[in-house]
Amino acid sequence: SNRFSIPAVEQTTQELLPEIMGLMEMNDAAKSGMREFLNHSDMVKFAKYLPPQDEVEANEQKVIKLIEETKSEEFFCRRKC
Repeated sequence: SNRFSIPAVEQTTQELLPEIMGLMEMNDAAKSGMREFLNHSDMVKFAKYLPPQDEVEANEQKVIKLIEETKSEEFFCRRKC
């Protein structure tokens, strides 16, 4: 929400995806990763899918990678420098 000025918490995946796909600050691979993550999350939340532990850990690593890839240097330096 803060990083891209999108009200993500208040939106459904269907509402959020078009906004993510239109972001100029995010590359195509990151957009694809976000789409996969949101769709997988919907399966867990709404279809009561219980993924195996290795899948949970793999998705966690994907999210961490996505966060790192989309982190701006300016934002990072304000927090760490």
